[in-house]
Amino acid sequence: MSAQPAGKIEELESIRGIAALLVVLFHMPAWNARLQDIRFIHNGYYMVDLFFVLSGFVMNLNYGDRLHSVRDLARFQFLRLGRLYPMHLLFLLLAVLTAASSWIAAAAFGLNIPNGSAFKDATFAAFTEQLLLIHSLGFFKIAHPFNLPSWSISVEFYTYLVFGIMCLISQYVLRLSAFVALSGAALVLLSFGGENIGNFSAILQCLAGYFMGCLVASFAARRPRALPRGSTFAALAAMTLFLCTRKDPQFDIAILFLSAALIAAVVCSRDDLAKGVLRHKSLKFLGLISYSIYMSHSFVLWVCNQFVRVVLRRPEAIAEGISTPQLSLFGAFLWHGIAIAGTILVSALVFKYIEDPFRLRSKEFARRFMTPSRGLVRVAVVQNRE
Repeated sequence: MSAQPAGKIEELESIRGIAALLVVLFHMPAWNARLQDIRFIHNGYYMVDLFFVLSGFVMNLNYGDRLHSVRDLARFQFLRLGRLYPMHLLFLLLAVLTAASSWIAAAAFGLNIPNGSAFKDATFAAFTEQLLLIHSLGFFKIAHPFNLPSWSISVEFYTYLVFGIMCLISQYVLRLSAFVALSGAALVLLSFGGENIGNFSAILQCLAGYFMGCLVASFAARRPRALPRGSTFAALAAMTLFLCTRKDPQFDIAILFLSAALIAAVVCSRDDLAKGVLRHKSLKFLGLISYSIYMSHSFVLWVCNQFVRVVLRRPEAIAEGISTPQLSLFGAFLWHGIAIAGTILVSALVFKYIEDPFRLRSKEFARRFMTPSRGLVRVAVVQNRE
Protein backbone atom coordinates (compact mmCIF):
# COMPACT_ATOMS: atom_id res chain seq x y z
CA MET A 1 0.00 0.00 0.00
CA SER A 2 1.15 3.50 -0.68
CA ALA A 3 1.74 5.98 2.11
CA GLN A 4 -1.19 8.07 3.26
CA PRO A 5 -1.28 11.36 5.15
CA ALA A 6 -1.40 10.93 8.90
CA GLY A 7 -4.42 11.76 10.99
CA LYS A 8 -7.87 10.43 11.72
CA ILE A 9 -10.67 10.24 9.21
CA GLU A 10 -13.07 12.24 11.32
CA GLU A 11 -16.14 11.46 9.23
CA LEU A 12 -15.77 7.74 9.91
CA GLU A 13 -15.40 8.47 13.62
CA SER A 14 -18.74 10.30 13.52
CA ILE A 15 -20.42 7.55 11.54
CA ARG A 16 -19.38 5.05 14.17
CA GLY A 17 -20.86 7.27 16.89
CA ILE A 18 -24.17 7.59 15.03
CA ALA A 19 -24.24 3.83 14.48
CA ALA A 20 -23.65 3.23 18.20
CA LEU A 21 -26.64 5.45 19.06
CA LEU A 22 -28.81 3.50 16.59
CA VAL A 23 -27.88 0.29 18.41
CA VAL A 24 -28.91 1.96 21.68
CA LEU A 25 -32.27 2.92 20.17
CA PHE A 26 -32.76 -0.61 18.88
CA HIS A 27 -32.27 -2.03 22.39
CA MET A 28 -34.60 0.50 24.06
CA PRO A 29 -37.29 -1.18 26.18
CA ALA A 30 -40.63 -1.34 24.35
CA TRP A 31 -42.18 1.36 26.53
CA ASN A 32 -44.57 2.40 23.75
CA ALA A 33 -45.54 0.29 20.74
CA ARG A 34 -45.75 3.29 18.41
CA LEU A 35 -42.06 4.07 18.90
CA GLN A 36 -41.06 0.43 18.49
CA ASP A 37 -42.83 0.31 15.14
CA ILE A 38 -40.50 2.91 13.61
CA ARG A 39 -38.61 0.84 11.03
CA PHE A 40 -35.45 3.00 11.12
CA ILE A 41 -35.06 2.26 14.84
CA HIS A 42 -36.17 -1.35 14.57
CA ASN A 43 -33.37 -2.01 12.07
CA GLY A 44 -30.69 -0.46 14.24
CA TYR A 45 -29.14 -3.86 14.89
CA TYR A 46 -27.72 -3.80 11.35
CA MET A 47 -25.21 -1.22 12.56
CA VAL A 48 -23.12 -3.97 14.14
CA ASP A 49 -22.30 -5.14 10.62
CA LEU A 50 -21.18 -1.59 9.82
CA PHE A 51 -18.85 -1.84 12.82
CA PHE A 52 -17.32 -5.02 11.40
CA VAL A 53 -16.65 -3.46 7.98
CA LEU A 54 -15.27 -0.29 9.55
CA SER A 55 -13.01 -2.30 11.83
CA GLY A 56 -11.53 -4.24 8.91
CA PHE A 57 -10.96 -1.00 7.02
CA VAL A 58 -9.17 0.68 9.92
CA MET A 59 -7.05 -2.34 10.84
CA ASN A 60 -5.89 -3.03 7.30
CA LEU A 61 -5.11 0.62 6.69
CA ASN A 62 -3.05 0.79 9.88
CA TYR A 63 -1.53 -2.68 10.12
CA GLY A 64 -1.80 -4.37 6.73
CA ASP A 65 1.87 -3.73 5.91
CA ARG A 66 3.24 -3.64 9.47
CA LEU A 67 2.96 -7.27 10.55
CA HIS A 68 6.04 -9.20 9.44
CA SER A 69 6.63 -11.82 12.12
CA VAL A 70 5.04 -13.79 14.92
CA ARG A 71 6.38 -11.13 17.29
CA ASP A 72 4.48 -8.45 15.39
CA LEU A 73 1.37 -10.62 15.47
CA ALA A 74 1.65 -11.08 19.25
CA ARG A 75 2.09 -7.33 19.70
CA PHE A 76 -0.90 -6.58 17.48
CA GLN A 77 -3.14 -9.04 19.35
CA PHE A 78 -2.00 -7.70 22.71
CA LEU A 79 -2.97 -4.18 21.64
CA ARG A 80 -6.38 -5.46 20.55
CA LEU A 81 -6.79 -7.11 23.94
CA GLY A 82 -5.87 -3.87 25.71
CA ARG A 83 -8.38 -2.03 23.54
CA LEU A 84 -11.35 -4.36 23.99
CA TYR A 85 -11.00 -6.41 27.14
CA PRO A 86 -11.06 -3.88 30.03
CA MET A 87 -14.49 -2.63 28.98
CA HIS A 88 -15.72 -6.15 28.38
CA LEU A 89 -14.57 -7.28 31.81
CA LEU A 90 -16.04 -4.21 33.52
CA PHE A 91 -19.54 -4.68 32.11
CA LEU A 92 -19.45 -8.45 32.40
CA LEU A 93 -18.79 -8.15 36.15
CA LEU A 94 -21.28 -5.31 36.47
CA ALA A 95 -23.93 -7.43 34.76
CA VAL A 96 -23.23 -10.32 37.13
CA LEU A 97 -23.48 -7.92 40.07
CA THR A 98 -26.82 -6.48 38.93
CA ALA A 99 -28.19 -9.96 38.28
CA ALA A 100 -27.10 -11.03 41.78
CA SER A 101 -28.68 -7.90 43.27
CA SER A 102 -31.96 -8.64 41.51
CA TRP A 103 -31.95 -12.21 42.74
CA ILE A 104 -31.21 -11.15 46.33
CA ALA A 105 -33.91 -8.45 46.24
CA ALA A 106 -36.46 -10.90 44.90
CA ALA A 107 -35.60 -13.45 47.59
CA ALA A 108 -35.37 -11.01 50.49
CA PHE A 109 -38.26 -8.66 49.73
CA GLY A 110 -40.51 -10.84 47.63
CA LEU A 111 -40.18 -8.61 44.58
CA ASN A 112 -41.65 -9.95 41.37
CA ILE A 113 -39.27 -10.66 38.49
CA PRO A 114 -41.71 -10.79 35.56
CA ASN A 115 -39.20 -12.09 33.03
CA GLY A 116 -37.88 -14.92 35.17
CA SER A 117 -34.66 -15.47 37.05
CA ALA A 118 -31.92 -12.89 36.72
CA PHE A 119 -29.53 -15.80 36.19
CA LYS A 120 -31.55 -17.30 33.35
CA ASP A 121 -29.51 -20.04 31.65
CA ALA A 122 -26.41 -18.85 33.54
CA THR A 123 -23.83 -21.41 34.60
CA PHE A 124 -20.23 -21.18 35.70
CA ALA A 125 -19.22 -22.62 32.33
CA ALA A 126 -21.20 -19.91 30.53
CA PHE A 127 -19.53 -17.23 32.67
CA THR A 128 -16.10 -18.71 31.87
CA GLU A 129 -16.86 -18.71 28.15
CA GLN A 130 -17.81 -15.04 28.32
CA LEU A 131 -14.74 -14.27 30.44
CA LEU A 132 -12.55 -15.81 27.72
CA LEU A 133 -14.47 -14.05 24.93
CA ILE A 134 -15.23 -17.36 23.21
CA HIS A 135 -18.97 -17.40 23.81
CA SER A 136 -20.04 -16.31 20.31
CA LEU A 137 -17.62 -18.30 18.16
CA GLY A 138 -20.30 -20.90 17.41
CA PHE A 139 -19.07 -23.73 19.63
CA PHE A 140 -21.36 -22.69 22.49
CA LYS A 141 -24.87 -21.31 22.65
CA ILE A 142 -25.59 -18.81 25.40
CA ALA A 143 -29.16 -17.58 25.00
CA HIS A 144 -28.78 -14.78 27.56
CA PRO A 145 -25.19 -13.47 27.86
CA PHE A 146 -24.63 -11.21 30.86
CA ASN A 147 -23.82 -8.22 28.64
CA LEU A 148 -25.59 -8.70 25.32
CA PRO A 149 -23.32 -6.54 23.11
CA SER A 150 -20.32 -8.68 24.05
CA TRP A 151 -21.23 -11.19 21.34
CA SER A 152 -19.71 -8.96 18.67
CA ILE A 153 -16.58 -8.31 20.73
CA SER A 154 -16.10 -12.06 21.03
CA VAL A 155 -16.10 -12.67 17.28
CA GLU A 156 -14.18 -9.52 16.44
CA PHE A 157 -11.29 -10.29 18.79
CA TYR A 158 -10.62 -13.64 17.14
CA THR A 159 -11.17 -12.20 13.68
CA TYR A 160 -8.29 -9.85 14.51
CA LEU A 161 -6.15 -12.95 15.03
CA VAL A 162 -7.15 -14.38 11.63
CA PHE A 163 -6.38 -11.01 10.04
CA GLY A 164 -2.97 -10.84 11.73
CA ILE A 165 -2.07 -14.30 10.45
CA MET A 166 -3.15 -13.33 6.93
CA CYS A 167 -0.96 -10.24 7.12
CA LEU A 168 2.09 -12.45 7.58
CA ILE A 169 1.72 -13.30 3.88
CA SER A 170 4.41 -11.07 2.46
CA GLN A 171 3.19 -10.91 -1.13
CA TYR A 172 0.49 -8.29 -1.41
CA VAL A 173 -1.48 -10.02 -4.17
CA LEU A 174 -1.63 -13.29 -2.25
CA ARG A 175 -2.68 -11.48 0.92
CA LEU A 176 -5.40 -9.61 -0.95
CA SER A 177 -6.56 -12.89 -2.47
CA ALA A 178 -6.81 -14.37 1.02
CA PHE A 179 -9.00 -11.44 2.09
CA VAL A 180 -11.26 -11.98 -0.94
CA ALA A 181 -11.48 -15.71 -0.24
CA LEU A 182 -12.32 -15.29 3.44
CA SER A 183 -14.95 -12.62 2.88
CA GLY A 184 -16.42 -14.42 -0.14
CA ALA A 185 -16.60 -17.79 1.58
CA ALA A 186 -18.31 -16.27 4.61
CA LEU A 187 -20.81 -14.46 2.38
CA VAL A 188 -21.63 -17.66 0.49
CA LEU A 189 -22.19 -19.58 3.72
CA LEU A 190 -24.38 -16.82 5.14
CA SER A 191 -26.39 -16.61 1.93
CA PHE A 192 -26.87 -20.29 1.19
CA GLY A 193 -25.85 -22.18 4.32
CA GLY A 194 -29.23 -21.88 5.99
CA GLU A 195 -29.56 -23.98 9.11
CA ASN A 196 -26.37 -25.87 8.24
CA ILE A 197 -24.19 -23.07 9.64
CA GLY A 198 -25.77 -23.55 13.08
CA ASN A 199 -24.42 -21.15 15.69
CA PHE A 200 -21.54 -20.00 13.47
CA SER A 201 -23.51 -17.16 11.85
CA ALA A 202 -22.01 -14.55 14.21
CA ILE A 203 -18.38 -15.32 13.38
CA LEU A 204 -19.26 -15.59 9.68
CA GLN A 205 -20.89 -12.15 9.79
CA CYS A 206 -17.76 -10.70 11.31
CA LEU A 207 -15.41 -12.44 8.86
CA ALA A 208 -17.49 -11.33 5.87
CA GLY A 209 -17.73 -7.72 7.01
CA TYR A 210 -14.22 -7.37 8.40
CA PHE A 211 -12.41 -8.63 5.32
CA MET A 212 -14.72 -6.66 3.05
CA GLY A 213 -13.51 -3.64 5.03
CA CYS A 214 -9.93 -4.76 4.39
CA LEU A 215 -10.64 -4.76 0.66
CA VAL A 216 -12.09 -1.24 0.86
CA ALA A 217 -8.88 -0.12 2.57
CA SER A 218 -6.81 -1.62 -0.25
CA PHE A 219 -8.97 0.17 -2.82
CA ALA A 220 -8.82 3.49 -0.95
CA ALA A 221 -5.03 3.36 -0.66
CA ARG A 222 -4.68 3.15 -4.43
CA ARG A 223 -7.63 5.25 -5.59
CA PRO A 224 -7.97 8.05 -3.01
CA ARG A 225 -10.02 10.27 -5.35
CA ALA A 226 -11.87 7.63 -7.34
CA LEU A 227 -15.40 8.76 -6.46
CA PRO A 228 -17.15 12.03 -7.36
CA ARG A 229 -18.17 14.78 -4.95
CA GLY A 230 -21.55 13.95 -3.43
CA SER A 231 -20.80 10.26 -3.03
CA THR A 232 -20.96 10.50 0.76
CA PHE A 233 -24.46 11.97 0.66
CA ALA A 234 -25.59 9.29 -1.81
CA ALA A 235 -24.15 6.49 0.34
CA LEU A 236 -25.77 7.91 3.49
CA ALA A 237 -29.09 8.19 1.67
CA ALA A 238 -28.86 4.58 0.48
CA MET A 239 -28.07 3.38 4.01
CA THR A 240 -30.98 5.40 5.43
CA LEU A 241 -33.36 4.04 2.79
CA PHE A 242 -32.32 0.50 3.65
CA LEU A 243 -32.91 1.06 7.37
CA CYS A 244 -36.29 2.68 6.72
CA THR A 245 -37.60 -0.03 4.41
CA ARG A 246 -36.10 -3.35 5.48
CA LYS A 247 -38.93 -5.46 6.91
CA ASP A 248 -37.55 -8.95 7.38
CA PRO A 249 -35.73 -9.09 10.76
CA GLN A 250 -32.93 -11.30 9.46
CA PHE A 251 -29.33 -10.81 8.47
CA ASP A 252 -29.04 -9.26 5.01
CA ILE A 253 -25.71 -9.23 3.17
CA ALA A 254 -26.80 -5.95 1.55
CA ILE A 255 -25.83 -4.14 4.76
CA LEU A 256 -22.20 -5.19 4.28
CA PHE A 257 -22.08 -3.79 0.74
CA LEU A 258 -23.85 -0.60 1.83
CA SER A 259 -21.36 -0.21 4.69
CA ALA A 260 -18.43 -0.77 2.36
CA ALA A 261 -19.85 1.76 -0.11
CA LEU A 262 -20.32 4.35 2.66
CA ILE A 263 -16.74 3.99 3.89
CA ALA A 264 -15.37 4.14 0.35
CA ALA A 265 -17.48 7.22 -0.38
CA VAL A 266 -16.15 9.04 2.68
CA VAL A 267 -12.52 8.19 2.00
CA CYS A 268 -12.41 8.33 -1.79
CA SER A 269 -14.47 11.43 -2.61
CA ARG A 270 -13.81 15.14 -2.34
CA ASP A 271 -15.17 17.30 0.43
CA ASP A 272 -18.87 18.14 0.39
CA LEU A 273 -21.67 19.28 2.72
CA ALA A 274 -22.35 15.77 4.05
CA LYS A 275 -18.72 15.32 5.07
CA GLY A 276 -18.74 18.77 6.64
CA VAL A 277 -21.72 17.83 8.81
CA LEU A 278 -20.01 14.60 9.83
CA ARG A 279 -17.05 16.62 11.09
CA HIS A 280 -19.20 18.46 13.64
CA LYS A 281 -17.58 18.27 17.06
CA SER A 282 -20.61 16.71 18.74
CA LEU A 283 -20.63 13.82 16.26
CA LYS A 284 -16.88 13.38 16.59
CA PHE A 285 -17.30 13.17 20.36
CA LEU A 286 -19.91 10.44 19.93
CA GLY A 287 -17.43 8.59 17.74
CA LEU A 288 -14.70 8.98 20.33
CA ILE A 289 -16.80 7.30 23.02
CA SER A 290 -18.68 4.95 20.66
CA TYR A 291 -17.12 1.77 22.04
CA SER A 292 -18.04 2.84 25.56
CA ILE A 293 -21.58 3.59 24.35
CA TYR A 294 -21.83 0.18 22.79
CA MET A 295 -20.57 -1.71 25.83
CA SER A 296 -22.38 0.31 28.51
CA HIS A 297 -25.83 0.87 27.03
CA SER A 298 -27.38 -2.44 28.11
CA PHE A 299 -26.58 -1.65 31.74
CA VAL A 300 -27.94 1.91 31.51
CA LEU A 301 -31.13 0.76 29.78
CA TRP A 302 -31.63 -1.92 32.44
CA VAL A 303 -31.34 0.71 35.20
CA CYS A 304 -33.84 2.99 33.44
CA ASN A 305 -36.28 0.14 32.89
CA GLN A 306 -36.10 -0.95 36.52
CA PHE A 307 -36.75 2.61 37.67
CA VAL A 308 -39.86 2.80 35.49
CA ARG A 309 -40.98 -0.63 36.74
CA VAL A 310 -40.22 -0.39 40.47
CA VAL A 311 -40.42 3.34 41.27
CA LEU A 312 -43.01 4.58 38.79
CA ARG A 313 -44.93 1.27 38.98
CA ARG A 314 -46.15 1.46 35.42
CA PRO A 315 -48.46 -1.32 34.14
CA GLU A 316 -46.72 -3.94 32.05
CA ALA A 317 -47.43 -5.69 28.78
CA ILE A 318 -45.71 -8.44 26.81
CA ALA A 319 -43.64 -6.87 24.03
CA GLU A 320 -41.58 -9.24 21.86
CA GLY A 321 -41.88 -11.91 24.53
CA ILE A 322 -40.68 -9.63 27.36
CA SER A 323 -42.82 -8.08 30.09
CA THR A 324 -42.15 -4.34 29.82
CA PRO A 325 -43.56 -1.29 31.65
CA GLN A 326 -45.81 0.77 29.41
CA LEU A 327 -45.67 4.55 29.05
CA SER A 328 -47.60 7.18 27.14
CA LEU A 329 -46.06 8.40 23.90
CA PHE A 330 -44.81 11.53 25.66
CA GLY A 331 -43.49 9.47 28.59
CA ALA A 332 -41.70 7.10 26.23
CA PHE A 333 -40.10 10.03 24.37
CA LEU A 334 -39.01 11.47 27.72
CA TRP A 335 -37.48 8.22 28.91
CA HIS A 336 -35.79 7.64 25.57
CA GLY A 337 -34.10 10.99 26.06
CA ILE A 338 -33.16 10.17 29.65
CA ALA A 339 -31.75 6.79 28.62
CA ILE A 340 -29.70 8.26 25.76
CA ALA A 341 -28.38 11.08 27.96
CA GLY A 342 -27.55 8.59 30.71
CA THR A 343 -25.76 6.32 28.25
CA ILE A 344 -23.66 9.18 26.91
CA LEU A 345 -22.81 10.38 30.42
CA VAL A 346 -21.81 6.92 31.64
CA SER A 347 -19.87 6.31 28.42
CA ALA A 348 -17.95 9.57 28.75
CA LEU A 349 -16.96 8.62 32.30
CA VAL A 350 -15.89 5.06 31.54
CA PHE A 351 -14.02 6.28 28.46
CA LYS A 352 -12.11 8.77 30.60
CA TYR A 353 -11.36 6.47 33.51
CA ILE A 354 -11.34 2.95 32.01
CA GLU A 355 -11.25 2.66 28.24
CA ASP A 356 -8.69 5.31 27.29
CA PRO A 357 -6.30 4.80 30.24
CA PHE A 358 -6.08 1.04 29.65
CA ARG A 359 -5.68 1.56 25.92
CA LEU A 360 -2.77 3.94 26.53
CA ARG A 361 -1.21 1.63 29.12
CA SER A 362 -1.31 -1.30 26.74
CA LYS A 363 0.33 0.84 24.04
CA GLU A 364 3.02 1.97 26.46
CA PHE A 365 3.66 -1.61 27.57
CA ALA A 366 3.91 -2.74 23.94
CA ARG A 367 6.26 0.15 23.15
CA ARG A 368 8.60 -0.76 25.99
CA PHE A 369 8.54 -4.54 25.92
CA MET A 370 7.14 -5.65 22.56
CA THR A 371 9.04 -3.69 19.95
CA PRO A 372 7.98 -4.48 16.38
CA SER A 373 10.30 -6.30 14.02
CA ARG A 374 12.02 -4.32 11.32
CA GLY A 375 10.21 -3.81 8.08
CA LEU A 376 8.41 -1.28 6.00
CA VAL A 377 6.18 0.74 8.29
CA ARG A 378 3.47 2.68 6.52
CA VAL A 379 2.15 5.89 8.04
CA ALA A 380 -1.27 5.23 9.56
CA VAL A 381 -4.32 7.11 8.41
CA VAL A 382 -6.82 6.18 11.08
CA GLN A 383 -5.60 5.89 14.63
CA ASN A 384 -8.96 5.57 16.39
CA ARG A 385 -9.02 1.83 17.12
CA GLU A 386 -5.63 1.19 18.74
